Amino acid sequence: MKPVDQTIFGHPNGDCFRACVASILELPIEDVPNWAAEGRGVVHAAMDWIHNRGHACLNIQWEPEYEKHQYLSTGMERVYCILGGVSPRSTPESRLYHAVVGHAAGWSFEIDHDPHPSRAGIVGEPINAVWIFRGIP
Repeated sequence: MKPVDQTIFGHPNGDCFRACVASILELPIEDVPNWAAEGRGVVHAAMDWIHNRGHACLNIQWEPEYEKHQYLSTGMERVYCILGGVSPRSTPESRLYHAVVGHAAGWSFEIDHDPHPSRAGIVGEPINAVWIFRGIP
């Protein structure tokens, strides 16, 4: 994983998710589409794009009313994922979402890279995680 910072900020076209994909795949951000600007589902569009490049993805989303139950064991030292959650730049009037690079640490997660210059991460627990398994079609 090579940290890449986002270049576009704010809703609706912010490219934090794009920067996370670029970080995990170790690509320049310009080589990764900004799905947020395309006006379609970011996660599904990204997963299609990643899969078409010879990698596998797994998206897990937790419903707010259920406790998170996940444990990822791959036999590898660290498998990076994109953690989606509430942005620290949210306001009471506008709930914003943000994406960071992290990894599963037993029953929880640790953040490895926040592509926003503030490096503030996400607020509370992630609401979803997208794992990218490089080279596994």
